[in-house]
Amino acid sequence: MPRDEVRRRLLAAAAQSFAERGYEDSKLEDIAHTAGFTKGAVYSNFAGKAELFGAVLKPIALGLAVGILVDAVVVRMTLVPAILALVGERSWWLPRWLDRMLPDLDMEGAKLSAPTRPEDSGPAPGPSRQMRRDVPDNHLI
Repeated sequence: MPRDEVRRRLLAAAAQSFAERGYEDSKLEDIAHTAGFTKGAVYSNFAGKAELFGAVLKPIALGLAVGILVDAVVVRMTLVPAILALVGERSWWLPRWLDRMLPDLDMEGAKLSAPTRPEDSGPAPGPSRQMRRDVPDNHLI
């Protein structure tokens, strides 16, 4: 039997064993038996269980690395900026009902340095209320 076929069968048996039992509980004897070989066939192709486990995971790791690279380069550096440039200001549009439900987070501290008006007796209204005084409180859009 060609060496590539032996490696392929051992890798398939190892992947099945690791999936069913986990890495710690998998034994080389069981992997070799599932593949239809002796334990010597495993050692002639792999240095041990750790190398066999690494050989099983290499294709998965490569797929994840390619996926992350495509996401970073194509999606986040190309598509998202292009769509934002095409849509313009509308990309930051927020429905009024959602704007009223979200809390007003003052990350820059503008409210701390803003002068207070004496006619404000209660808590300061959020920016959505200040900008839309013509919209009644019970009006849902």
